[in-house]
Amino acid sequence: MKWTRRILIAVIILAGLITAVWWEENWRGQKIWEESCARLRAAGEPVDIADIIPPIIPDEENVAAAPIFAELLAASDPNTTRLGLITEGWATRVSRSGVRFPTHRPLSPGNLSFLDLWADSMRKTFPASPPTGPFQSTSDEVLHFYAQFDGEWNEIHDALNRPQCRWPLEYKDGLEMKVSYLSCLQQLPVTSRGWIAALAASGHEDAYTKSLVSLLELGHRVEQSPANLLSYLVGITMSAVTLQAWQNSLPLANLSDEQLLSLQLALQKFALRNALVAVQNERVMFLHTYIPASSSYLYKALTGSCSCGTPSRWPDAPRWVNRVEDTAFHALFIARPRGWELADLASFQESLVDLSSGILDSKRDVFVASKVGDMRTEALVLADKSGWFTFSRHALEETASMHQRILQRAASFHATVRCAMVWCAAERFRLKYGHFPQAQEQLVPEFLSAPLLDPIDGRPLRYSLKDGNRLLVYSLGWDGKDDAGVRGKRTEGDFGWSSDPAMFSTAEDLERWKQEDEERAERLAPSKSAPGRPKPKKSKRGTAP
Repeated sequence: MKWTRRILIAVIILAGLITAVWWEENWRGQKIWEESCARLRAAGEPVDIADIIPPIIPDEENVAAAPIFAELLAASDPNTTRLGLITEGWATRVSRSGVRFPTHRPLSPGNLSFLDLWADSMRKTFPASPPTGPFQSTSDEVLHFYAQFDGEWNEIHDALNRPQCRWPLEYKDGLEMKVSYLSCLQQLPVTSRGWIAALAASGHEDAYTKSLVSLLELGHRVEQSPANLLSYLVGITMSAVTLQAWQNSLPLANLSDEQLLSLQLALQKFALRNALVAVQNERVMFLHTYIPASSSYLYKALTGSCSCGTPSRWPDAPRWVNRVEDTAFHALFIARPRGWELADLASFQESLVDLSSGILDSKRDVFVASKVGDMRTEALVLADKSGWFTFSRHALEETASMHQRILQRAASFHATVRCAMVWCAAERFRLKYGHFPQAQEQLVPEFLSAPLLDPIDGRPLRYSLKDGNRLLVYSLGWDGKDDAGVRGKRTEGDFGWSSDPAMFSTAEDLERWKQEDEERAERLAPSKSAPGRPKPKKSKRGTAP
């Protein structure tokens, strides 16, 4: 009886100690989280969802409140809206028909093969509404087809004249916020490539300039106040597609000083700072989603963020060892006190802030390339210093890698934007003085307020004049090698803008365009089958049945 009482007292004391330690750890973790948020807020970093929600603006001043966009945002199925029928309807028809629209390729007065291929694809994709002819040119046929969307485009032009834009999103939903409208907006520049080329080929410079400015402005409105990394990425992707369509059709358009100035001003609105805002917003939304979540939810998020599943100390061990390890990791991870989770997420938050601090030189408006390039390496060092049962240990490196790729893509996009701005200024100089300037500095202050810098290495953009009438402006790119403006894959090659877009053509481009032309010639060739005898169809393996 005496021993039973002693054991009971010992169990009660032990339970009390465990409870006290548990509550102490919860209190300590809560304090660490609050102190972390206070430090970051004092440094000007957003830490709460309320910090990233843009202020309310009047509907009459809001681009997103215009009917053409408001119905897209309010619809449960964006594909049923007018914009959805243009973009997603187009994509659906293309997918069902199996027709491939041509890839980007430069146009010239003597080579309009891109428009020929585009018109062929349109006829096959939309057989129910073929354009009526005859037409004087292929560009007229393409423009006639796009005329059915004039009403929607006029509304888009009018909406973009509004001074501000605030997309009415449910920020409180965190990472589960619905942004399905982005898929429709992203397709607009893609489906407009043939329209841009046809306007340039037909000599409609006013409509050509207006359309380019509107597409650039729409991309800017999406990336201007990004809700997260996805919306920012969609915004710069939309604008990059528009820039590609403009670059390829450049030799066909004779733009005036006023038209060039409007394009230059549209490009001037893109700010490098928005990339960092997107990274900050993504961090805040991540923590807003996971702070109130259960341990099991956090575990699923952690294992879902790792391509190999649960992180393993012994990846080469037998499968049963990994299963035991996975079970033990799961049990211990979800059994942690709440305070440990808060301290863990506080450390994860501060690590992400440390990795992104000092990346942007705000005075010169350029990235510090070494900081961006070292993000993943620094994340690995920080992760190795973290405890085994922490987010930082297993998710920091992958999160930092994602941020690094977004920042590199942002810098590449802004390099192209700035090169296009220099070209616009140089072309305006040529229209006034009859020749291109010999250096970018000659454009200051009449056409540029200051020489534009490479957002990657911080030096003035490279300015090369070839044969007196072909201008090439380019950035060295992330590899730091001068490839004379030649583009490469991912972080290789340069980024630039040229009076002659054919200068950027690679061997892979030429081979792809040759294949597209051969396929078109084969489609247009008369059938060689005997009269009255149907041409045999090929089987899936490519041989006649």
